[in-house]
Amino acid sequence: MGKDVGLFGKIYEKGEVIFHQGDPGDEMHIIQSGAVEVSSMRDGCKVVLTILEKEDFFGEMALIAGEPRSASAKVCSPVRLRSVRGEDMLSGIRSDPETALFFLRILIDRLQVITRALEEPQRSLNTLRQAVLPTFKASD
Repeated sequence: MGKDVGLFGKIYEKGEVIFHQGDPGDEMHIIQSGAVEVSSMRDGCKVVLTILEKEDFFGEMALIAGEPRSASAKVCSPVRLRSVRGEDMLSGIRSDPETALFFLRILIDRLQVITRALEEPQRSLNTLRQAVLPTFKASD
């Protein structure tokens, strides 16, 4: 499952699964290059939630909630990931107020998107796909 390239993270080939829905969540991932499809099984059907690319991140929800993965992540094109262990992320949240606020803003943004989507059901699927998963951008 992915090729470890030391300090530079891991490289995955197209078609590889990074994690499955229901797996334990012990790390989150930041995409350095390539693309990842995030999908979920609903009523026996695969639903693609989003396609993530460079600087997007995923997998943090399982770390914060302490629950199994709520979706699966599969490689769309060769991808290089930087992984952050759960204990390191949680330690950063505990010790750095800016990190804690960053994740709090993400959770609030997601809640607002879901609330708007429920208020406008005809647009809900597109709204959720475009806005629920955040992008990690390096500050300039």
